[in-house]
Amino acid sequence: MPQIDQGKYLYSFAVVADTHLNQNDVECNSPFDVNRRANNRLRYVIEDLNGRDLALVIHLGDIVHPVPSMGELYVDSAKRFFEQFENLRHPFYLIPGNHDVGDKPINWGPAGAVRDDFLEAWTEIFGAHYFHHEHQGIHFIGLNTQLPGSGLAMEAEQAQWLQSTLDGLRGQRIFVSSHYPPYLLHANESEHYDNLGPEGRDWLLSSLSEYRVEGLFCGHVHQYWFHRYEHTQCHLLPSTAFTRQDYSEMFRVDSGDEFGRNDEQKLGYMLIHLFEDGHGVEMVRTDGREIEANQKPYEFFSIDKSPAFCNFGAS
Repeated sequence: MPQIDQGKYLYSFAVVADTHLNQNDVECNSPFDVNRRANNRLRYVIEDLNGRDLALVIHLGDIVHPVPSMGELYVDSAKRFFEQFENLRHPFYLIPGNHDVGDKPINWGPAGAVRDDFLEAWTEIFGAHYFHHEHQGIHFIGLNTQLPGSGLAMEAEQAQWLQSTLDGLRGQRIFVSSHYPPYLLHANESEHYDNLGPEGRDWLLSSLSEYRVEGLFCGHVHQYWFHRYEHTQCHLLPSTAFTRQDYSEMFRVDSGDEFGRNDEQKLGYMLIHLFEDGHGVEMVRTDGREIEANQKPYEFFSIDKSPAFCNFGAS
């Protein structure tokens, strides 16, 4: 793809999604064998990130695989996350996914709908549910998108916070992070497991539109999708741990073992390269590589880590 002149290069950051960590490296509450690999696969990602020059790292949620109702499994999995991320040499920011605080408010989701005690579990272990961070004049906002439509007190608190925050940033460059994508194909599609319901979708899309958000990053689907919503470039990220087998037949390639759930070539994370007049993205495919605990890491610095920009156009 031809390079588009977007002015001077500023800096890069990384976005990681759906790590689905387990309580230890050999056990998992999932019936799929590939889920046991999540911890070792994140170790590889941490080492790969540490070999890069980054301003920050954002995690889009589904940090752990056990849901809050599983008690000690949830707590122990969270401990494994912090054990790994304490080795990350970059500042990092987190938002919760549905495995972390419960599904969006539906009665047909596998994780159980979001509720106050699930939110409290996240607060006690991980801290804030949403964030605003500024770096060199560019603003990063993270949201808890399990909340919209729940009627919980935190839903109104977050909405008020977002409105106030965005009002103070009007006309500036903004990137938003969300676990759930607002939609997959078109903005008026019916609600399903992999998008926001009408209330949450309208809330998020109206904010993107009014404040001319430059980029939106979402997880949950475990596959890469790209589309535009008005001014906003929307990126749905792959997982570092496993693919969703319900999307395994999207491409004309063999879906891999476990009916596509271990389609290693689709695993990875994203680098975003910021310029004066826009941004480019670079997908880092990890191919399911793993590092076991106490194993000597790969020699990452033998790999060419110069940015391979993939520009989707000026913002």
